[in-house]
Amino acid sequence: MDRICNSCSKNIVGSDFFSLMNQTFCSIECLNVLRRLIIENDKQVKKLQSEKTTHRKPDFGGGGF
Repeated sequence: MDRICNSCSKNIVGSDFFSLMNQTFCSIECLNVLRRLIIENDKQVKKLQSEKTTHRKPDFGGGGF
C-alpha cells in the first residue's frame, strides 16, 4: 500500500501540465491510502481499549510506594 505513496513522493515534477496532473492524482491516491491506514489503526486502538476495560487489573488506590 505505501508503495503508492513512496513512488508518488519520489516523483519530483517539473512545471509541465501532465506531470502536475500526475502528481495531483498521486497525492490524492496517497491521501486515500493514508486515510485507510488511519481508520484501520483507529479500529485497532478502539478494540484494544475495549479489551483493557473488560480485563482490568484491580486498582489498589495507586500512589503506594
